[in-house]
Amino acid sequence: TNYDTLLEQAAGKISSIRYSPVYNKADLSVAQQPRIIKLHGSFPSERPFIITARDYRSYPYDHASFVNTVRQSILENTLVLIGFSGDDPNFLSWLEWAKIQQGFCNVRKIYLIEIQSSSNSRRRMLADQGIECHDIDEYYEAGGDAGKAFKSFFEDLAKRNTRVDEWPHILTDAVTCRRAH
Repeated sequence: TNYDTLLEQAAGKISSIRYSPVYNKADLSVAQQPRIIKLHGSFPSERPFIITARDYRSYPYDHASFVNTVRQSILENTLVLIGFSGDDPNFLSWLEWAKIQQGFCNVRKIYLIEIQSSSNSRRRMLADQGIECHDIDEYYEAGGDAGKAFKSFFEDLAKRNTRVDEWPHILTDAVTCRRAH
């Protein structure tokens, strides 16, 4: 997740599930699942922050335990990307690794929830990576508040009492699984 603590704050308001934050590789061995993993650092002072191009290039070597954790998560879980573009080079390399290990059509679906739709070319690029884009523009008023749009979207989704694997039937047509190469 990003450097902010919004997920930790929201998780603190949930009484039925306790999320364990993971701020550095030492936390991985002691944190209970489910976890909120801060791959790039976290405010107010958790170091190191992953910010520069050099940080991203060296990340697979300097933070191999996080890389392996995310790779395993990609293999085992349906992911929903919120506030994350889906085009982070490290993330795409981890996704490619998962596709090689499991076969392209056997990797779990990844959903990208965004405001203001991507261009068609970007949507195709993400679809080729197995990432299904869903825009929530109908929740966002021109010049509106993105936070309110996401809140309205999730409230509406909660009213429907749907599981993530049912989303393609609710939001838009599912992206057809395509064989790469």
